[in-house]
Order: sequence, then structure tokens, then C-alpha cells
Amino acid sequence: MPKTLKKFYFSSFACLSFFASTAPALAALKPDPEDCPPNIICDDTTDIQEIASNFINWILGFVGLIAVIMFIYAGFLYLTAGGNDENTGKAKKIMMYTIIGIILIMLAYTIVAALTGALDTIGEGGNP
Repeated sequence: MPKTLKKFYFSSFACLSFFASTAPALAALKPDPEDCPPNIICDDTTDIQEIASNFINWILGFVGLIAVIMFIYAGFLYLTAGGNDENTGKAKKIMMYTIIGIILIMLAYTIVAALTGALDTIGEGGNP
């Protein structure tokens, strides 16, 4: 495995670990409902569906960020290839796989949003 790829994986893991470790601290900072500014929801409703939906959306956002970073890396690799066919081909492959990944991320987000909407409707006693 190339050294730069190892650094990328390590830095991604470090960022994920940092955000995962700060989540409990941020959860403890729930505002008092009386101190809520207008147009902000400050209720104490935290059901499992909402927690799962927020977690999945957070993960999809993080994976989307990684995909954008990989696309930028592929563009940099393509620009600095200097006519080297091997690096150009590698950059094109990374770009193609990144675009496929972004499409899959958008599809996953759409599925999560549709399921969450359907579960909200069913939970309220209505028809989907």
C-alpha cells in the first residue's frame, strides 16, 4: 500500500475518531426549552428512529466529504501526471470510481429520506 494512501486512511480514521468522541459531549449540551430562540426546536423527543436517521445522515455526509477529497486528489494526480500514461490512467480510474461512489451516496441518502418519511407517516397513523 502506498505511503500516501496509508496517511489518508490514518487521517480519515483520526477525524472520524475525533468526531465520534465529541458526540457525547455535544449531546449533553441540550438547551433548556424555555431558552430556545424563535424557529428552533428544543424539545426532548429523541426516539430511536430520529437517532438512527441522524447517524446515517452524518455518516453519508462524511463519506461524501471523503469522495470529494478523493476527486480532488484524482484531479491533482491527473494534472501532475506530466504525460505519464500510468498516472493518467490511475487518475481517470479514481475519478470514475469517485463519481460512482457519489452517485451511490446520493442514492443511499434518497432511500434513507424516503424510508424516514414513510415511517413518520406510518407512525402518525396515516397512509404512506
